[in-house]
Amino acid sequence: MSQEKVDKYKKDKANRRKNIAKEKRKRLIGKIVGIVVGVAFLVYIVWSVTVLVKPEKEKTGNTMSEEDLSSYLKELEGIYGTTTAAEGTTTPADEETTKGDGTTTTGDESVTTSADASAQETTTVAQ
Repeated sequence: MSQEKVDKYKKDKANRRKNIAKEKRKRLIGKIVGIVVGVAFLVYIVWSVTVLVKPEKEKTGNTMSEEDLSSYLKELEGIYGTTTAAEGTTTPADEETTKGDGTTTTGDESVTTSADASAQETTTVAQ
């Protein structure tokens, strides 16, 4: 039995440098993997907290008063001329106009559609 121990010792001694190098590599790889996993975990935690705590940005838009909005619409009407009632503005009095509900007006009547009325009520213009 002692001869077996001697042979084993000689074999271990011959491969000692290789075995030590393997153990060092295993430890180094273990440390690197541990660091990467730890950093990934910390990044995930920080990201989660930032998403939960960070308030959403308010949606911004240009706001106008009703007067400003109506004067702007009148400017556009002056630039592009009068349009039909279906597009949401008034029509000239001399034309025959058919409303969306099927009624027709003629003569001196002026028709304003509901789109025009709702546009006058709007105070915020989103870009």
